[in-house]
Amino acid sequence: MKTNKTARLVQDKIRHQIELGILKPGSRIIETDIATEFKVSRSPVRAACDLLVEEGILTKIPYRGLIVNLPKITEKEFVDRLDVFELLMIQYFFYLERQLIELPVSTIDEQFEVLKEVKQSGDITDIIKRELLFFQVIVSSHKNIYYQKLLTTLLDELLNSDPLFYRQDSDRLSLVYFNYFTDIWESLKRKDYPKARRDVRLFINDAKLNVLDQQEIMAKYRN
Repeated sequence: MKTNKTARLVQDKIRHQIELGILKPGSRIIETDIATEFKVSRSPVRAACDLLVEEGILTKIPYRGLIVNLPKITEKEFVDRLDVFELLMIQYFFYLERQLIELPVSTIDEQFEVLKEVKQSGDITDIIKRELLFFQVIVSSHKNIYYQKLLTTLLDELLNSDPLFYRQDSDRLSLVYFNYFTDIWESLKRKDYPKARRDVRLFINDAKLNVLDQQEIMAKYRN
């Protein structure tokens, strides 16, 4: 019973660290490190991790061990985030155009070159990190800090989410829609704001179509 109680305490602590973002989606859980940090033996840590796997918070992957799962969201939640993101981005591009804002082109180009290199590695965690850094530099020209935070938080949720209807990592936004980031940035560099707005709409529409396609596939599978 003592071990069971300790396992539950460790389970709660690991879950809390995930909720706080200390343990990020895609990161590896090393039982010995957890045992050392919480000053317990490996046995309750192993039991706690098994419980978290049952909850769907962790996943056991062959040759990699325990991995923190991506947050799950429904189709509607995913589409709602896409709609808000599209609206805010289009408003932001209007803001850049009307206020004659100069973007930090050299800084954004540097981030984009790093992003292209990282994309070749296929490391999904690093790709997401670099996409967010790239995007944060783009929206940093808005004077409203809250607006910047809202945009980056939305994109973070979209890139890091694992919608319930997705079944393959290759369907992740961070990989499938990388070319849209390229198109949007090229349009912004040329100060072609109408095209940048069209690029955003294409990006969002494609994402929504992907949702519908996955829904049809899952409906056929269930039938």
